[in-house]
Amino acid sequence: MKLYKIENGIGTYWVISEHPTEAEENLKLILDKNDYGFTDRRKAFSITIIAEAIENDFLTGKFLLV
Repeated sequence: MKLYKIENGIGTYWVISEHPTEAEENLKLILDKNDYGFTDRRKAFSITIIAEAIENDFLTGKFLLV
């Protein structure tokens, strides 16, 4: 899993998912479901990876900042 910072015409959001496309789709689904903001402003214009989960027995459950 990765932590993404997604910016759109409404604001800045933090989303955890495997892939940036999946993160954007999950955010858009929540915004659409709650009818939040204008439809045309829900599209992401910036997706930045912030951290990635570490698959290591010593650091289980931790995130590595990128």
